[in-house]
Amino acid sequence: MIGDRTGAVHVGAGQTMDLERPKIDLPFNVHVYPGGNLGLAPDTYVQDVEIFLNGTLAHVQNLTLHRDGNLWLYQEGRTEGLEAGNYNFQFVHVKTGGYIHMITDPVTDHGINFETISTHIDGGGLIRGTHLFFRSTNITIDAGGSLNADFLGYRPTDIDTSTWGKYGQINPGLGYTGTLSASGGCHGGSGGRGEGKRHLSSLHIFVKFPGIISV
Repeated sequence: MIGDRTGAVHVGAGQTMDLERPKIDLPFNVHVYPGGNLGLAPDTYVQDVEIFLNGTLAHVQNLTLHRDGNLWLYQEGRTEGLEAGNYNFQFVHVKTGGYIHMITDPVTDHGINFETISTHIDGGGLIRGTHLFFRSTNITIDAGGSLNADFLGYRPTDIDTSTWGKYGQINPGLGYTGTLSASGGCHGGSGGRGEGKRHLSSLHIFVKFPGIISV
């Protein structure tokens, strides 16, 4: 395959683009819509292009995101054989300038399940998600690398539409100055205590025994 990384392929509902081969350095951007199917290589390299996945991704086991290689994983997307919102790889390496996007709506979406054997985020690499269930045997985050859910929790305006979301009662954490009087966001546990309930974590990390987290 030849490309200058400026073009884009669109895979619509009921369409399949299967490029299976041992290795791929993808030379174009891809948009996969709900009901569309994209097959890449067991060893897939993404650099200077973007994959927007609302459909099914097949064959990829080892995924490497280089400089300006962006993978956008959405609620309706999946890897082959799984339900929507579920992604499974063996080894994921997010190098400097690489990015995996797993941002969902904190009120209306169920969040994303992301499972690997090993995930490595280099300095300058980024994985970002809202309600993200991250399961891995080994997670390594180098200095300057980031796995975060910053600023992706409930918004003050969410309380105006409904007091309940997919994960229970909505608490925007307005502190003592708010009408609900609760405060303290967090990642990995309960937040600070106000007059009301604590915030709950948006980011859940499960490390399988005897796995390690290296930061």
